[in-house]
Amino acid sequence: MHPIAALQTEYSLWSREPEDEIFDLVRELGIGFVAYSPLGRGFLTGEIKSAKDLEGKTVAVNTLNNIVHLMAMAWVDKNGGSSAKVKFIELPFPQMEPALLAKKVDVISVQEPFAAAAAAKPEVRILSHPWGDVAAKFLIASWFASEKWIQKNRSTAQAFVRAINKGIDAIHADKEGARSAMIKWAGLKPDMAGKIGLPLFDKTVSEKDLQVTIDLTRKYKMIPRAIKARDVISDLAPKN
Repeated sequence: MHPIAALQTEYSLWSREPEDEIFDLVRELGIGFVAYSPLGRGFLTGEIKSAKDLEGKTVAVNTLNNIVHLMAMAWVDKNGGSSAKVKFIELPFPQMEPALLAKKVDVISVQEPFAAAAAAKPEVRILSHPWGDVAAKFLIASWFASEKWIQKNRSTAQAFVRAINKGIDAIHADKEGARSAMIKWAGLKPDMAGKIGLPLFDKTVSEKDLQVTIDLTRKYKMIPRAIKARDVISDLAPKN
């Protein structure tokens, strides 16, 4: 038997399971931790090799002017290309891989479970992990309600927050149960459900993380004016 020098497993924007138990264990035992796919998955291509190469090319995103489109543009500009010279088209995730293989598009910006499925093809290569390259941590999705509705239905809003947080606790307590739910409700095959990374589910809302998304959205003119994150976070939202 040989002592273990290092442990490697997936730890990325989407897969945070090592934070639950593994980090404490390897720290206690003095074992190194090597993160696999630390920036998640994202830009998949056949021949493109750099952000500059994307100029004059066609990139598929699932919806124009959403978070996928936003991070794709930000990644191109951050890495030496010009997003203004890239043609972005709207294409549903399930249609992206066939379009890439048929050379109808040059690059696809795709998310799980479609990213893992496409990346397994020998003719497809990962160009980058744009989200993690643009910002280490930011808010991707959240729940919204008008202030008028919240004030009128405060007890209902509080119950909704408790229900969401209860679901997050259940996921953290049983990751395999969460994967089983994906098989049952999303129709994923068991082998695919085991390959994809689970997102990071957080019960708190970070003003700093939300501001990153807001500032990028304003930079690319997806919103008409600058907004302060603290002005749109409800007092009912758990904060960190």
